[in-house]
Amino acid sequence: MAEKKQSENQMGLIAATSYIVGTIIGSGIFVSPTAILVHAGSIGLSLIIWIVGGCIAMLTAIVYIRESGGEFAYITYVGWHPFAFAFLWSTTIITSSCSCAILITTFGSYVIEAVEPVYCLSSQRKNYATKLAGFTLLLLLSWTNLFSLKKYASRVQIIVAAAKLLSVSIIIVTGFYFIIFKGSTNNFTNGKLFADSNLKASSIVLAAYGGVWAYSGYDVLNYGAEDIKNFKRTLPIAVVGGLLICIIIYLLTNIAYFAILTPQQMLDSSAVATTFSKKTLGKFYYAMPAIVAILMMGTINSDIFMFSRYMFSGARKRKMPSCLALINEEHDSPRVAVMFHVLCAIAFSFIGSIGDLINYMIVCGMLQQVFAVSALLWIRYKNIPVNPNFPLILPVLLVLISAALVIIPIWNDWRAAAVGFGVVLFWLVIYGLFQWAYPISFLCLLNGRLLSTVVLSAS
Repeated sequence: MAEKKQSENQMGLIAATSYIVGTIIGSGIFVSPTAILVHAGSIGLSLIIWIVGGCIAMLTAIVYIRESGGEFAYITYVGWHPFAFAFLWSTTIITSSCSCAILITTFGSYVIEAVEPVYCLSSQRKNYATKLAGFTLLLLLSWTNLFSLKKYASRVQIIVAAAKLLSVSIIIVTGFYFIIFKGSTNNFTNGKLFADSNLKASSIVLAAYGGVWAYSGYDVLNYGAEDIKNFKRTLPIAVVGGLLICIIIYLLTNIAYFAILTPQQMLDSSAVATTFSKKTLGKFYYAMPAIVAILMMGTINSDIFMFSRYMFSGARKRKMPSCLALINEEHDSPRVAVMFHVLCAIAFSFIGSIGDLINYMIVCGMLQQVFAVSALLWIRYKNIPVNPNFPLILPVLLVLISAALVIIPIWNDWRAAAVGFGVVLFWLVIYGLFQWAYPISFLCLLNGRLLSTVVLSAS
């Protein structure tokens, strides 16, 4: 259903900015911010990479056009339908489901870890309790996304984003307290700031990859462009403002870490925030798992918003069953898409080693990025009057950067690349089989049965 969103159900500037901040700032900055440091080698270069990653994310989000559905919308816009179909299904069935499953599992594990000092569970019960906590949060957040975005889901996101900023502030204030009052500046002297910098091109690219990954979620608003009030004005302000907030927070948090921990201590730690809190916060260290769990709430809420709109856009373009494009007329919510995403996430949470599957899908995600930005270049080449204000050099740079992010992982891990390319190729074959060999019977039959089921269940 392609009707315009009602103004009263759209989110404003504050809610839009909170979605960006709430999506970007997740468990990564608390659990494992070592991905950049391991390739950069030095404190100074790693801080520069944090800034570069934010700038790349900002440029990418700014040049995106006003069309709900993110990268899929741009690839479809220029008529590259086989690739749009392949990336849509790869993202919907595998990547998004595994990603959400990992998020809710991570949330559940940190909730259980937070209550462990009070109530200890056996290993088997801990596993059940972890899934139960994750499913409970997922269902609660999905319920808020079934109603007006402005009245419910966006308000939850604002509250959680504020809680995230408060949580991060604890680490920042603690770190700068040690810098100002304890003189913990040893790691920032000229002799150590850029010591052991790794200036190899491959290392810098891999560090930049970690930087871009750290800001993943910057394009969340592009998955639901029609859910934003006064989009042309709101998007650039929300993107620039939200990313600037995240860049500053990431920099300050890393400076706080380096004030207490040496680079080697950070590299040896599997949970940097926990190691940091043990050295500085005393008994408050036990609260760190609860803080990380709070952060996961905003990330999961954004995940539901983002991928339900992704499926909604794909169904409107007739690349998925049209029942996923149904929206509730009162609240303008794509309820079928929301519930389908939730059910897929719950199903994938029972599959073992889904983290490995996500690693394999990294190449698929980068391939989609290359095609999306290439579509923007094609739009400019054909003089299509869509978002013509940004300089041409921006999408050119983004294509080169995205291509590098595809090539480097292939060179270092060909098995993961083979799986990523294989998944995309599989859906290309499916598209060719049903679109060219059987153009009528596939989605038409599926649409008829699914729509009948939805209508009967609603009546």
